Amino acid sequence: MSKSRIVLSFDDGRRDNLRVVEEILNPLDMKATINITTAYVDGSINQSRTPCPNAAMSRQELETLSENANIELAGHGKEHQNTLEDLGEGIRTLREWLPNRRINGIASPNSLLIEDEILAQREAYEALGVDYVRIGPGKSYHKIRRICGVLARKTGSSWLYRYSIAGAHSAKEPEFVLLSVPVMRQHTLSQVQTLVDDAARAGHDLILMFHSILKPDEEYYDDTWSWDYNDFAALCRNLSDREDVTVVTTQELITR
Repeated sequence: MSKSRIVLSFDDGRRDNLRVVEEILNPLDMKATINITTAYVDGSINQSRTPCPNAAMSRQELETLSENANIELAGHGKEHQNTLEDLGEGIRTLREWLPNRRINGIASPNSLLIEDEILAQREAYEALGVDYVRIGPGKSYHKIRRICGVLARKTGSSWLYRYSIAGAHSAKEPEFVLLSVPVMRQHTLSQVQTLVDDAARAGHDLILMFHSILKPDEEYYDDTWSWDYNDFAALCRNLSDREDVTVVTTQELITR
């Protein structure tokens, strides 16, 4: 059986992601995908649409990051919107900024897009030069599973976490819409590692969706969309040591 592939996917273009790359991913020679909201990065975003209060990486920092061959850069809208216009403008801006990088993926802001809507407009996405659209757990994440997701964060139950996102593992066939699993502040290292174990046993791929990776004494550490720095470092060491999984970029999931 071939190895299960795990993607570490980061949304928005937050500055703390740069530290993660430098201090955790680079020493392990580990890959990741960072999805960029261009107006957030260059500071032109309408304040009502800012994805978070956290500091964004600068355009210059993004250009430096683009030199890292292990990091895929993908679109996340211009102003963090889910319209074709905004998503397309974000992709075009990234290509202008980074002419030497291949930019051909999109991550849905707030994971609001659903499979059927994307597939109905697939030709329009492909006209943007897009090979995939990454969303959240997908339409299977209905009311009961959402309730279980809340309970999982409150109780630390791995079973509830696994049930809440059941179906977000991806079988190894090329897909245009890719499902991902959000890792939120209250999720424990044990819960996330259980998801990796499940994917490895089933021979499935798994996209883990992160935002900020912070230390306990840092601002916004307790924000819903932050995760603990030491837990993330431990997760990456575990992934590096395993022989049944390999860490890839989102693009590599659909490349055969």
